[in-house]
Amino acid sequence: MVELDKIPPKRRRVVQYFLDYPEQLVIKGSVTLAKDLNVDRSTLISACRDLGYKGIKEYKKAIKNRLTSFNNQSFTHKKLLGEIKSTDSLDDSIISSLSSDLTAIEETIKNLDFQLIKKIVELLDASDSVFIVGLGYNKFLADYFHILLRTVRRNITPVTNYHGEIYDAINNLTKNDVVIGFAFNKVMRDTQRIFNKAKKIKATTISITDSEHSKLNHGSDLQININNPSLYFFSPNVAVLAIFNAIMHCYVENNKPDSINTLNEYYILSNENDVYIN
Repeated sequence: MVELDKIPPKRRRVVQYFLDYPEQLVIKGSVTLAKDLNVDRSTLISACRDLGYKGIKEYKKAIKNRLTSFNNQSFTHKKLLGEIKSTDSLDDSIISSLSSDLTAIEETIKNLDFQLIKKIVELLDASDSVFIVGLGYNKFLADYFHILLRTVRRNITPVTNYHGEIYDAINNLTKNDVVIGFAFNKVMRDTQRIFNKAKKIKATTISITDSEHSKLNHGSDLQININNPSLYFFSPNVAVLAIFNAIMHCYVENNKPDSINTLNEYYILSNENDVYIN
């Protein structure tokens, strides 16, 4: 067990990175990764030693062995995808992508505390307003969750644009509000600003990240960690959407019969306005 508190801050950041994204040193190599993390190569070596390895070479070998072992595990989806015959590199990339998405959901579920979902539903239900902060490439996550929640409760505000919406959210937060924010790999500065304001006035904060060490988790009231199979910005999305769907189903179940009646009203309005073509 690594005692992070005993490691100097600069090196601790690298050790935390290795704990969260062990495959990246194998994928990127030490030179590129040192540049990405803004440290020198000697810091990477020291971080590997903090983790119990002699250096980068031994650490990379251990990670490669771990990844090989993981890929050989007999998950249901691996059996399913294994039946698909690859004919070229594009087929391989498609199979790899689908496998990563299924693994992300599977690993997220494996480590998920279902009580967290129930607690989030209770907090959403008891709040005055809900602010869903999704900036940059996280915008569509906030928009999707907003679309789900607005069908069953009022006062849901997506914060997806910089400047004006951020200032509005910061200025309009009250103690009885809930703020939900996302951070994958790195935390966007303005997301952290809104969280800081929420924590200052004792509003409830819920962080959804891919690392227990994420700065967005510091001081957040509830934390959901999802599995992120790689550091491409779209990689965490499948697992996050699955979490949203679980929250929505739990919310509807927890608020029956009112929630069912509300959803039925949507269906009635859709039919009255001939929204769909049979």
